[in-house]
Amino acid sequence: MKNEIIIESGAAAQSLVPKLEQHPYNKSRKLFVGKITDSDLETTLPTRYGVFPGSDDHTYVGRLLYFLGSQKLIDVSYVPKFLLGSSRLAALKVYGRDAIWTDKMETDDIIHMASGKKQEFGDIDVDVKFVADKKTIVTAIISLVSSTYAAIVSSEV
Repeated sequence: MKNEIIIESGAAAQSLVPKLEQHPYNKSRKLFVGKITDSDLETTLPTRYGVFPGSDDHTYVGRLLYFLGSQKLIDVSYVPKFLLGSSRLAALKVYGRDAIWTDKMETDDIIHMASGKKQEFGDIDVDVKFVADKKTIVTAIISLVSSTYAAIVSSEV
């Protein structure tokens, strides 16, 4: 059974802003919901594709996945994937076409055209395998770095 952790910058993220604003580090900061841009992808997506992130991965998603894996909340033998729509495109931009499975319709021309048109992302869908229930995962995410990470339970985390 695969589950998703969504790195969100859309409407769902708006509900997390008040939680983040309560942290002392953020008291004097004006927090807002914005898009994930092409220039943000290198610091957002894990350093390497096709392996579970290690302690040396300091990207936002890499740190989160390593933490959840080290807490035995997600399966570290299941390599995180970016399988859905724009998340696949974001992964293609960062890791290249050779690293990501593509179907025969996703030619270099199609990928290049889509990459040029799509330069902002509302969310990044990370396909992982949960070992713990969603509430436990959310509690762990909140405990990681509460000035940076927040989470809610819905059909996803």
